[in-house]
Amino acid sequence: MNHDHDHDHDHDHPNVEHEAEVDQVGSRVTMKIMISAEEASSNIDEVSKIFQERAKMQGFRRGKAPINMIRQRYRDEIRENVLDQLIPLHIGNEIKARELKPIHNPMLEDVNFEPGHPLTFTAKFDVQPEVEIAGYKNLTASKTVRLVEDKAVDSAVSNMREQAAKLESVEDGGILAGDYAIVKIALFPRDGKGKKLAAEERFVHVGEERSIPSLNTQLEELKKGDTRKFVTKLGESYPNDLLAD
Repeated sequence: MNHDHDHDHDHDHPNVEHEAEVDQVGSRVTMKIMISAEEASSNIDEVSKIFQERAKMQGFRRGKAPINMIRQRYRDEIRENVLDQLIPLHIGNEIKARELKPIHNPMLEDVNFEPGHPLTFTAKFDVQPEVEIAGYKNLTASKTVRLVEDKAVDSAVSNMREQAAKLESVEDGGILAGDYAIVKIALFPRDGKGKKLAAEERFVHVGEERSIPSLNTQLEELKKGDTRKFVTKLGESYPNDLLAD
């Protein structure tokens, strides 16, 4: 626990005279501050004059109302203005003088302020805790290095390109390997007997290995709206393999 009891007297600046008792337990700081009656009275005079200049009171021109009437009528407002000026000023002076680092605004307690008497109050706040780190200079660390093959890099780059690629409709020209096409596939028995076996619209990546033999070859050079008939042999797993991606 730190305990400081200060009597600050600045003869060049009489308006900042105060006594401060500062205690610190852990990170909690408690300040008990007493501001002299002279400084408090001086601030009351200054604030009262400001109210006098701005106040409109019946029977008096602006700025001509007696100061005693101003203090009586605006007693609470003057008091709040003086407190708003003096309390932050003196707390700030103590914080700066002790190089404290508060982590939040001070909480005020026991504020006592009456004209002609010293202004006293208690302020409490927390400061950044002091952290001591020991034994870190001789620490060791290990690093794991993984070798990446060119094949894996090429695959990753290819996947990134695919994800970033955009499909654009081709109005002119035939289908080429690597293109995507929406194809309606209809299958019929070669001998002409029986019903149509399938009619499905599929999204086809031309050039990839498909379950229907020679499909890639037949699709190449076709244009939008073209129809082509060809003979092929289906696998034993038909019709499931037809619709596989």
